[in-house]
Amino acid sequence: MEKAIELVIAERKRQIEKEGWSIEHDDNHTRHELACAGAYYAVPQIVRNHLDDSLIHLWPWEEEAFKPTPGNRLRELTKATSLLIAEMERIIREKNKWGEGRTFKVLVGDTFGGYTTIKNGLSFKEANNLKEKEENEVDYFTTVKIEEECT
Repeated sequence: MEKAIELVIAERKRQIEKEGWSIEHDDNHTRHELACAGAYYAVPQIVRNHLDDSLIHLWPWEEEAFKPTPGNRLRELTKATSLLIAEMERIIREKNKWGEGRTFKVLVGDTFGGYTTIKNGLSFKEANNLKEKEENEVDYFTTVKIEEECT
């Protein structure tokens, strides 16, 4: 198990240092893109070759960003795991960013049309639960976000 963990740590370091995918960059992927990319790399090539169009959309970015390593399953699983860990770390940072005793609001919208508050006066846990529920109901181009309310 130690070797696998070492491979994943080295890959994550490579992603940050060579590809420029910093923590700040990861924190902007709030639509589960890192998890989707990790899941896509985890799917064996032979299965990816036969995916129908709906499953191909699991890859969250431009096609050119997908860099498979045919014939090297271990490398693809290393990339997959590293991306999944990046998503986990992003979620942990997001949850830790908000303290107890503060109130939050949930907003829905996009960067072009602005955001509308759905509900305010929530604890972070309540806001996060509502955010997750709303994300399941909106299209891919709509963003649901949490903001702290000013007191």
